[in-house]
Amino acid sequence: MSIEKDVNREIIFSRIESLVKGRSISQFARDCGIKQPVMDSYIKRKRMPVAENLIKICIANAVTSDWVLGMTNENGITIKSNSTITAKVIKLKADAISVSEDVSRLVNSIDKIARAL
Repeated sequence: MSIEKDVNREIIFSRIESLVKGRSISQFARDCGIKQPVMDSYIKRKRMPVAENLIKICIANAVTSDWVLGMTNENGITIKSNSTITAKVIKLKADAISVSEDVSRLVNSIDKIARAL
C-alpha cells in the first residue's frame, strides 16, 4: 500500500489553508519561506508539500506536522518546535549584536576621517 493512500490529502490541504488566516497567499508564502507559486499549488490542491516545505509551514505557524498531516487534532507547538524557535531568537540576537558592532566600527572610522579633515 502506498503512503499516498494512507495520507488524507484533503485534511492536509484544508489545514494548510486554515493557517493562512486572513493573510494573502503571497504574505503567507513569505512568512513560511516558500516561493509563492509553490504555495499556490498547495492552496489550490494541485500538489502535496514536500517534507522541507511542510516543516517550514509548521515552524512559521507554530503547529505540529502531526496536526497538518491529520494525525492529531492538537495543533500546539511541540518541545522540538519550541527549541527551534528559541534557537532562531538566539541567532537573531547574535545577528543584532554583530550589526551593532559593525555600526560602531563604521562610526569610529567616520570620526577618524572627520578629525583628519
